Amino acid sequence: MIYHNYVSLDDMTPQRDIIRCSEKVYGHFRKDYVLVPTEQGQQYGQLLLVFQTTFMSTKLSLAYIKWFKPVAYARNALTGLLWVVPVVGEGAYGFIELQSIERSCHMISTFVPENQEECFVNDLVDVDMYLQLNESAM
Repeated sequence: MIYHNYVSLDDMTPQRDIIRCSEKVYGHFRKDYVLVPTEQGQQYGQLLLVFQTTFMSTKLSLAYIKWFKPVAYARNALTGLLWVVPVVGEGAYGFIELQSIERSCHMISTFVPENQEECFVNDLVDVDMYLQLNESAM
């Protein structure tokens, strides 16, 4: 369990996310989704493994992550939500420092039988997530 602090874009107050990547959540394995700012803009990923290591006397908190990308950077016409699919091939997985996570995000399956990993990013979880994903609204 990761307790992640961030500043809300809604009212600029400190907030806390609880991000999980564990087998011990109500007896089920849970791999939460996160929003990560990168040089290419906001990226979406699913935590697969969280761990700590030491490199040159520096303790690092890292995550192994599965990346998702928006479909044509457009919103789904029916739901209005951002549609994302897993990255395939090179760059599909990677390592990030936990401190680079902007916040957790809620992703909903599209329930497409051909690809059950396609998701919608729910920007209606709270005002901060709406502002994070809708820059024109700020």
